Amino acid sequence: MAGEQADKLFLQLSLSAKDTEAATQIQQVLQGLLALGALAQSENKDLQELTQAIKISSSEKVVTAKVELPVTTVLDHVAAQEKKTKEHKQRTSKRKQT
Repeated sequence: MAGEQADKLFLQLSLSAKDTEAATQIQQVLQGLLALGALAQSENKDLQELTQAIKISSSEKVVTAKVELPVTTVLDHVAAQEKKTKEHKQRTSKRKQT
């Protein structure tokens, strides 16, 4: 499920596990991956913001990942990525011309 509410974009993903124990293990693995990513890129402010916005939980056999970010933050990142992509394409096309 994804959408926008109160100036925030949200995404929720759910995964059904075979049993409660598996769901707990999956939750712990996902939380560990988030922690590793945050540690490995501790100077990356954007990644830190994203990892802090992701919440992993489990209830019985279901593991849920939720992320909620301000719309303006997401739009700023999309615009910055579009600019990088455009600049890259321009550099690439100039190289092909020479």
